[in-house]
Amino acid sequence: PEGLPLFLLEEGDARSFARFASCQQAIASESAFSLGMLSLFEESLEGGAWWYRRLFWETGVLGQVLYMEAEALGFRGTGIGCYFDDVVHETLGLHSRRFRDLYHFTIGGPVEDTRLATRPAYAESVHGRGQPEGSPRSEAAGASKMTRDPQTRLAGRRWTAAGGPARLEGPCPSRAPSNSRMESSSA
Repeated sequence: PEGLPLFLLEEGDARSFARFASCQQAIASESAFSLGMLSLFEESLEGGAWWYRRLFWETGVLGQVLYMEAEALGFRGTGIGCYFDDVVHETLGLHSRRFRDLYHFTIGGPVEDTRLATRPAYAESVHGRGQPEGSPRSEAAGASKMTRDPQTRLAGRRWTAAGGPARLEGPCPSRAPSNSRMESSSA
């Protein structure tokens, strides 16, 4: 589209380079395509040091658009967090700091990762467990009394809500008890 200057920097099969530049991650070379986002770096930083963070924010926004568009078309996308920016700079002949490689992304067909398990967000057995009476989660679970969860590090402690904000009573081995945050948030 006009106003969005895109440039073809190199034409050809770049799968082996994409994998190498992305810390040898196969996803960069086995996807439909992968890309690196280059920014107008040095000129942007003339606007102040805060532009450094802004450039990464902008690449993140572009990544989110890519995620959403890929999903809408039945594909999947993912950001690639490990990449060799200096390798990209050298390969493209970017010797100054005018342009810098800030983010990598890839899009392709969905591949199920069998190392991961998907479970329901809230199994019936955990509704309201360990929540103070009157809290949204305990009410949603139909809890009518204080609950305890002996399997957590909070074993032996109990929730109370007698006439005020809920707080956890009992010894806390990791730090001194402090309920000020809970009390001030309900005031």
